Amino acid sequence: MRSYEGFFKIWRKLFLNPIWLKSKPEHKVILLALLANAQWRSNAWEWNGRPYQCKAGEFISSYGNIAKDCGKGITVQMVRDAFIRFKKLDFLTWDAGKSRTDGVKVTILNWCNYQNDDDEI
Repeated sequence: MRSYEGFFKIWRKLFLNPIWLKSKPEHKVILLALLANAQWRSNAWEWNGRPYQCKAGEFISSYGNIAKDCGKGITVQMVRDAFIRFKKLDFLTWDAGKSRTDGVKVTILNWCNYQNDDDEI
């Protein structure tokens, strides 16, 4: 379930993190798209004909939809490459469905580090 209402935080400390500093420009765009797509709180809906619940920091999409979210110049292969790199850096995990149409369940690890609820100014 995609929702483009509201906002998400980009903490300045992200820009000091090796995942940002050592990423190619296309991986940085993908990283931001992943943060933007993640659920900010638990949410339930139907997926593949069954009730499903995503926790905060999780979402279901496809490599193609993530590439579309990133805009011109980002390919499905770039998204796949970013997923592999981000998994090695302990940023995310993913669980691909049984078929190409099932989608990919993405979990942003340590979601609270990127979207802490503190109203710190």
